[in-house]
Amino acid sequence: MPLIGEPQHIGVNGFNPCVFKHERGWAVLYRRDRTKKRQFHPSIRLAFLDGDMKPYNDQHWLDDAEDPRLFKYKGALYCAYTNWPNDYRCAENVQMYCRLTAALRPEAHVRIQYGTPPEKNWTFFEGKHNLCCVYELNPHRVLVTRGDKVVGEHVSPWPGDPARPRGGTSPALVDDLYYSFYHTWFKKRVLPDGTKLPRASRFYYTGAYAFSPTPPYAVKRVLPAYLLGVESPETRIRFPLGAVLLGSTWLFSDGQANAQCWMTLVDHHELVNAMSNVGE
Repeated sequence: MPLIGEPQHIGVNGFNPCVFKHERGWAVLYRRDRTKKRQFHPSIRLAFLDGDMKPYNDQHWLDDAEDPRLFKYKGALYCAYTNWPNDYRCAENVQMYCRLTAALRPEAHVRIQYGTPPEKNWTFFEGKHNLCCVYELNPHRVLVTRGDKVVGEHVSPWPGDPARPRGGTSPALVDDLYYSFYHTWFKKRVLPDGTKLPRASRFYYTGAYAFSPTPPYAVKRVLPAYLLGVESPETRIRFPLGAVLLGSTWLFSDGQANAQCWMTLVDHHELVNAMSNVGE
């Protein structure tokens, strides 16, 4: 198959999805925003997916939260998310995670004591002895955690694009490297076709990279060209949150234009072939 297939729309009323596999099949956590009494209220919803990956049993999952990212730790399923405080000011956002019950309900919420709000886009993975997370990509900063405390920190250079990359999908161990899809953005006033916008707008792009499974978790491979990027004012935002490897194919899920949920198949072998090895 080619590196990336045709995207498939996930028929839910929201955006920024994380499609994941659980013991009984497939499901998706996604973001939905609403305004109540002139205040902004983000929330996360859960929908199950049938054999054709069509949603059913769509339900409320968590208030005052956005941008779910699923990961596994010690055999249990967890979800990282951004928590909004009661006054709904973006500047006060904090990063949290919770464990999922057998019924996929959230429990045991944890906020790791690190950094200063706003905090978001941390991507968690299971290290050799502890739960770890990529706190930022440039430089590549990995936190080693225990409960709500940071007990170790590893920093290595970011060899990718000069823009400020941000966390995307939870790193997944494949063979001898962790792979993750990330996002970045640029402000543009003029599009490649010469179209001029009324004002400069953010255009989001998706990249991919891989890093070592042992400290200092140095970056080993990067994709020299962006995997996704839409040069259109209407669909200029692509926000990756979920990636599940099925054999040699990634099931990749992302939000588009703060309005829709999509999933796409990405060939792992083609992805590796397209990546550059760091230092070569």
